[in-house]
Amino acid sequence: MALRAALSLVPLVTLAVSCTLTTSLDGLSSSSPDDAPNAGEGECGPGGGACDAAKECPPSWLLCGGACVDPTTDPKHCGGCEQACASTCSGGTCAAAGPPATLVQTPPVTVSGGASCTITDPAVGRRVAVDAGNYLYVLMDCGGTANVATSADGGKSWGAPVPLDAPVGLLAVQGAASGVAYVAAWSAARGIIVSKTSDAGKSWSSTRIADVADNWIGLAASGDQVYVAARAGMGVDVFRSTGGTSFAKTTIAGAVQYGDVFVDPADASVWVGGDTPSLVIHRSTDGAQTFGPPSSPPGTLRFSDWSVGGGAIFAAGQETTMRRIPTATPGTSTAIGGLPTGPNRGRSLAAAPGGAVFIATETTTSGVTLHRIAPGAMSLEPERALAPAGKAPAVVAASDSIVFVAYAEGTSVMGTVQQF
Repeated sequence: MALRAALSLVPLVTLAVSCTLTTSLDGLSSSSPDDAPNAGEGECGPGGGACDAAKECPPSWLLCGGACVDPTTDPKHCGGCEQACASTCSGGTCAAAGPPATLVQTPPVTVSGGASCTITDPAVGRRVAVDAGNYLYVLMDCGGTANVATSADGGKSWGAPVPLDAPVGLLAVQGAASGVAYVAAWSAARGIIVSKTSDAGKSWSSTRIADVADNWIGLAASGDQVYVAARAGMGVDVFRSTGGTSFAKTTIAGAVQYGDVFVDPADASVWVGGDTPSLVIHRSTDGAQTFGPPSSPPGTLRFSDWSVGGGAIFAAGQETTMRRIPTATPGTSTAIGGLPTGPNRGRSLAAAPGGAVFIATETTTSGVTLHRIAPGAMSLEPERALAPAGKAPAVVAASDSIVFVAYAEGTSVMGTVQQF
C-alpha cells in the first residue's frame, strides 16, 4: 500500500518539473541572441532602442553611440558615425540645403576668400547678381583674371572664386533661373565673351560673340532670353540669345558715352539707356529684334547706371541728382536730389520689380553708403553707412526691402545683405 501510494505521486512531480522547465525556457527565449536583427519597440534596429554592443545591427547598418542607424538616410550619421548633415541625407551623402526662400540681413563677410581680388567701375556693367533661386553671385578681378564667387546660403558664406575663360576688361553678371547666371566680358585682345553657369557657379562654359565693344558693356536676362549691349563706334550693338549660346545682333544708330541694357519685369520690354551726357533711351517690344525711335528725357548724367521696375526707369551717374523716367512716357523725367558726392564711376543702382530703387555710392568722405527710394516715392530715405574703407560698391535688388551690396576693401571683396 505504501509503495503504491508513493508511485502514484511520481507523475505529479514530473508534471510540476515539466511546467517549471517550460516557464524557464520561455523566459530564455525572450532574450535570445538569435532575435537581434528584429526592430520591435525597445529593440536594436530601425524601430527604436539602444543596441547592445554584443549584438548585431541589421545588414549595412552601423552601431553609433549605442544605437543602430542607417547611414544612407540618417542625417546625424550620414555615411558614417557622427557625420552630421545640415539638411538631409540621401545615399550616404548630405544633400545641399540650397539658398533660403527669403534673404535676410547679414553682416559684411569676405566674398573673395583668401584670394587677392577687387571690384572696379561698378557702374560700367553690373558686378553682382541674384537668380530666381536666391543664389548670389559676385564678379571680380582676381590677379588679372575674371572670377565669380557664389553664395548658396543668402550671403552668409561664399564658395571659393571660380576663374572664367573670359578677359578682365568690361564686365557684367546677370542672374536668371535658379542656379543659372551669365557673365559678359570684353577686352581688346579677345572681344566679347559670354559665360554661362547652370549649376550655381560651380562650372562655366564660354562663347565668343563679337570683336567690338567700347567704354561700356551691359547684360540683362528675362527667362531664358539673354541680352548683351555694348557701344560699338557710332552705335550700340545689342546681341540677343535664347539660352546664351548662339547670338544675333541688332545695331542702334547713335553712340552714347555710358549706358546699359535692362528688361522691364512687367512686360519683358528691352530698354537701352545711355548718356551723351544728355539722356537717350530706346525701347524694343519684340525681344531686341528691333528698337523704336529714341526718347530724350530731360537731364544730363555722366557715367550713368540704369535699372527699371515698378513702371519707372531710374538712372544715376556722377552727379548728386538722379532721374526717374516713367516707362509710359519715356520722354519725361523727374529729378531726385540728395545723393552724396563720389568719384567717377563710383555709383551703382538697382530697381526691384515692385519699384523700390537702391543706390550704392563710394563717397569721398564716408566710404560706401546705401540709399533707398520707396516704391512711388520721389525722395531718398536716410543714408545707411556700410563700410568706411569700402570702394566701388555694386548693388542688386532682391525685393523692395532686400538688397545685396558688394564692394572692394583693400585686397578683398566684401558683401552684405541689407534689409529695409
